Amino acid sequence: MAAAITSSGVSRPRHSVAAGATLLMAGNAAIVINPTLYAKLPYDPAHDLVAVAQIMIAPNILVVNKDVPATACRIWST
Repeated sequence: MAAAITSSGVSRPRHSVAAGATLLMAGNAAIVINPTLYAKLPYDPAHDLVAVAQIMIAPNILVVNKDVPATACRIWST
């Protein structure tokens, strides 16, 4: 699949024939983060996609504006 990992790119396998010839390689943004940020997406990762294999682990970081008085994530986990 030669599509960028965007909403339209992730939704393409959902509409493809279930013959095993279409694969999607996606990162956390498309599968985990976007569904929490956007109320309406053209796909639902929990129902439209099936995980086949984990091929890598990539670190993620949380950043905020330098003026936000945050020093740890626990301030948001209430």
